[in-house]
Amino acid sequence: MDCNNLRNKNFAICDNHTTFVAKENKREYRLENSLRKKICKIRLDNGYITEENVAKCDFGFLVCDDMYMILVELKGSDFIHAVEQISSTIQLMNRELENQSVSARIVLSKMQLPNIENNPKFLKLKKMIKLKKGNIKYKSRILSENIY
Repeated sequence: MDCNNLRNKNFAICDNHTTFVAKENKREYRLENSLRKKICKIRLDNGYITEENVAKCDFGFLVCDDMYMILVELKGSDFIHAVEQISSTIQLMNRELENQSVSARIVLSKMQLPNIENNPKFLKLKKMIKLKKGNIKYKSRILSENIY
């Protein structure tokens, strides 16, 4: 995915702000950008990805200079459905994400994670993310991290 192709699109904001936020129903993902790198916040569901009846995550944050994508799902309490949405997004965007590192972020309203480490859908996502040289983080309500 190329930041230059995302300019002037109604589903993307590309800038070097110090903070980028994705927020939905009291769930929030915050990306702190103290180095002021160019980042594109992309609405994926009903934005960049227009396919109907296909699971997809809410947002992507593309760190332009580093060729690094963070896929974000803001979800109620269904962790496994969030995992499915991110997995599906990686498959849908396979060509665009070909030469990029990809990480997954899930922010839940309620944290209910009974034995997810052995769940086949979680293991599948973990394998996909590992191949993309990324990581998975999940948290309740607010997940905040710094980009380096």
